[in-house]
Formats: sequence, C-alpha cells, structure tokens
Amino acid sequence: MNILILSCDTGGGHNTAGLAVLEEFLSPNLTYYLVAGGSMGAGKVKKLVKYLVLSRRSQEHIIVICGKNDSLKHALSHRF
Repeated sequence: MNILILSCDTGGGHNTAGLAVLEEFLSPNLTYYLVAGGSMGAGKVKKLVKYLVLSRRSQEHIIVICGKNDSLKHALSHRF
C-alpha cells in the first residue's frame, strides 16, 4: 500500500484513527509521512500529498487523515 486515506468519526475519542493505523497497517521497517489537518482547514493538503507521492521512495508511505472531510477523501481517493 502506498497511500492510506482515513476518514472516521472521532466519536470513540480523538485517538480512534491513530490507534486503527497503529494496530493494522504500520510496519517498524518502513518510513511513513502523516498528513492531517484540523477542523479549521489544513490549507493545501492535496498539493502536499501530490508532492509526497511524486517524491517518495519505495519504502516511504503516506497516511492522510481526513476526519469528516468527505470532499478531501473523495478527491484524494480518485486521484491516488
């Protein structure tokens, strides 16, 4: 997996997404870039993710936490 896009309700606590990633997807032998924004907007997330995708090495993976931003999740899912 080269890019993981998470969208989840934080009703179970703010660490819900982070714990899911730690338990299911992360390997101690790989490098990860975590992209996350707050509820006030994260700026140019799509541009940042595009840059990371184009410049990453084979052992580098990208995790994007979209929270409840379905528009961002949809845009990134279709693009990457």
